[in-house]
Amino acid sequence: MRALTYYWIFSGALVSFLWGQSPSNAPAQTIPLPAPTKKETTSEKFRTDTILTPDTTLPEGFTFRADDLGLSKLLSGETTKLETKGDIRVTTNRGDKLRSDRATFDFSEETESRASFFDQVRLRSSDGIEIFANKASIDESDKSINFSGEVSAYQGAVIYRGDSIKYYYDSRKLSTSQLRTAFAPFLLESGRFKVVERNGEKFYKGNNAGITTHDVEHPNFWFRGEEVSVLPGDKVRFENVKILAGDVPIFWLPNLTQKFDGEFNYRPRPGARSNWGPFLLNQYSHDFGGPRDPDTRALVDPLYKARWNVDFYSRRGVGVGLDLDAYSQSSNPNVGKFSAYHIYDFDPSEQRSAEPRLGFDDNQRFILQARQRIDGSWLPGAKQGHLDLNSTLLSDFFFLEDFRTRDFTTDFQPDNTLSLSQQWDDSQLLTVWARFRLNDFYQSDQRLPEIAFDQVRRPIFGTPILHESQNIVGLYRETLADMEEDELRAQLADPTITPEQTSTIENLLIDNSFARVHTYHELSLPVAVGRGLRFTPRVGAGYSRYDGISGPLSSQERGLFHASVDATLKFTKEYPDWISKKWGLNSALHVVQPYATATVLETDDLDSAFRPIDRLTGSTRPRALQPGRFSAIDDLADWQILRLGTRNRILTRRDGASHQWLSLDTYIDIFAEDPEFDRNVSNLYTDLHWSPLPWLDLTVETQVPLFSESNFTEVATGLQFMPNENTEIGFKHRFLQDHPILNDSNRLEFRLYHRFNEEWGAAATHRWEFADSTLEFQQYSLYRNLDSWTFTAGVFTRDNSDEFEVGVLFGFTLTDFPSFSLPLQIDN
Repeated sequence: MRALTYYWIFSGALVSFLWGQSPSNAPAQTIPLPAPTKKETTSEKFRTDTILTPDTTLPEGFTFRADDLGLSKLLSGETTKLETKGDIRVTTNRGDKLRSDRATFDFSEETESRASFFDQVRLRSSDGIEIFANKASIDESDKSINFSGEVSAYQGAVIYRGDSIKYYYDSRKLSTSQLRTAFAPFLLESGRFKVVERNGEKFYKGNNAGITTHDVEHPNFWFRGEEVSVLPGDKVRFENVKILAGDVPIFWLPNLTQKFDGEFNYRPRPGARSNWGPFLLNQYSHDFGGPRDPDTRALVDPLYKARWNVDFYSRRGVGVGLDLDAYSQSSNPNVGKFSAYHIYDFDPSEQRSAEPRLGFDDNQRFILQARQRIDGSWLPGAKQGHLDLNSTLLSDFFFLEDFRTRDFTTDFQPDNTLSLSQQWDDSQLLTVWARFRLNDFYQSDQRLPEIAFDQVRRPIFGTPILHESQNIVGLYRETLADMEEDELRAQLADPTITPEQTSTIENLLIDNSFARVHTYHELSLPVAVGRGLRFTPRVGAGYSRYDGISGPLSSQERGLFHASVDATLKFTKEYPDWISKKWGLNSALHVVQPYATATVLETDDLDSAFRPIDRLTGSTRPRALQPGRFSAIDDLADWQILRLGTRNRILTRRDGASHQWLSLDTYIDIFAEDPEFDRNVSNLYTDLHWSPLPWLDLTVETQVPLFSESNFTEVATGLQFMPNENTEIGFKHRFLQDHPILNDSNRLEFRLYHRFNEEWGAAATHRWEFADSTLEFQQYSLYRNLDSWTFTAGVFTRDNSDEFEVGVLFGFTLTDFPSFSLPLQIDN
């Protein structure tokens, strides 16, 4: 009995010594016991092992620390488990720290996980991974620590939440099961998920995975795929993906690669229009061409962005199209594009405007468009250059009006050109280009080819005298549209036509083609006189020759002589006390520049039978006063003009740079000889631009007849402003009266958007033409924020001159998706 008492005293002293150390410096705990005999039971075995320690159940290289051990049950043989409590710490063989409030070490041979940790388990790896869970167990067979129960893990900006996660302590990688992960702004849920590290970067790969941006317990939308690969900061790729609203599948795609900073790949647009009936426009985009990443199967450096269009029109049929945009030309929105679209139109005679379509029954309707560029310097000494193709083939005259209404508004007669440009330095440019005719239903000129060599202003022979030139040679032909030619021939067959009308029509029907050589050279000498006064005299001469190939022109030539002088004077004054946050002023500099230009041009008149190709078109703005800047060279005519004006500018400091707060240009032309309208004095022109604040921008362009009743009046105003943070208002107004070519107009366009609260917003657009009392266009839109979704609905009407158009359009937008946009867009 006394021996047993000494044994317990010795054991207690030893335990007190070994486990009474602080958690930071306590050594790994060992428990000395008698040696085992052959016939002992399992419990007896654990009482007779020579040495037992928690380190025995841990992988090699791990260390263990604890505040308190529960030894009594283990020593008495009641259990094979050692339970510890307090601040428990384990350090892995790679330096990772595992901590918990309670741990169990199982010394039986049958158990798979011999070390388990409970209550506020947390791990911090040496490379920044942090894991929090209710339970963890170490599995030495696959060198992992398995966490379970309300698991949260952090890896940089990535957050994981779920029921379990596995951490491989040897490779320091995570593998998950039924885990939801977040890396702003995405949430990813996966049946099987792992982190793959390659070349110092991590990407995330999941099977049977879903992705959303709706960060709630039950998101209202998901994108779910059999396989999902996510490259944070770049893109996410789905295989066999379904789009779900809640738990209801609404769309399926074979694969989807979505850039974080790009427009969303699938865009549905349902609605209805008068000339289409109910419709559904579908656009699906993806990258195309280039090598694929062997791990993520995503394109590394794609060559093109492909957009497939499948459109359903209840009254017109099904339209199918493909658009390709080259990433190599992404900096230039006008090149690197290919577009094709076809529809078998059920009702091609359906009119959208007053343009007659008698007898038009072409069901096969299409567009083929190529806008391509090849960069290269192919001529000796050239520094840079490119070859451009801009070509559009249309099935008929009405295709753009019916199916590409925005293009019809901005470019109703698309061009067909092929051009080669070569540049030797900043002052010399050679352009060889051809304009060809693909669409015979447009009146168009052809250039087969035209060669132009331009030299910008530069010093000659090291003197202060500057030289510039324009040199053009080409073959030209202008052809009437087939419909217009048929109409003229029908008029010619009318027996009531007069001889004068017959002569005019016959002249128009004659093929008009000729060759032309044109050159113009100009010398100038800028001279500064004192402070702020500057004179620039100019003198130029040119020559043009025309040789008829067919038509009324045989051959003729003419010379050009031009002389002008520019004078400018500059005054400045600083206003350091002009400081107003309300009006965007942070001191001011006022610049006043009076200027005058006197110019004379002398040239010969061309034969009245000549039909020019590079001719003037109707405009309200004044023409250029320099022949070298005059593109309508066939319409050059004698002039003697004096232009007087003053420029005012107010500059202020903003964001560390100079900002033009206000600009005002006022000028007038005095004619000794007017090349266009036989005026003595032009209108008084005033161009105003005021941009004091980011939310306020005003532009006003006016011209009024001060001294001549024969002149016209124009006032054009544009205003964009936000009276408060929830309202945006835009005005555009144009008043035109008594123009000699253009019709009178008094047009007002009004746009309004107002956000009522975080959930509701509304917009309206109106366009009135008061000259004929017509409401040309009106649109009303409603926006509803459904947390992660925004629903939009709009209705519009348009008066197309004797044809009234009505439409309704719906849109769905993922508000949290980066750059995701399904705008409610009506081409008006």
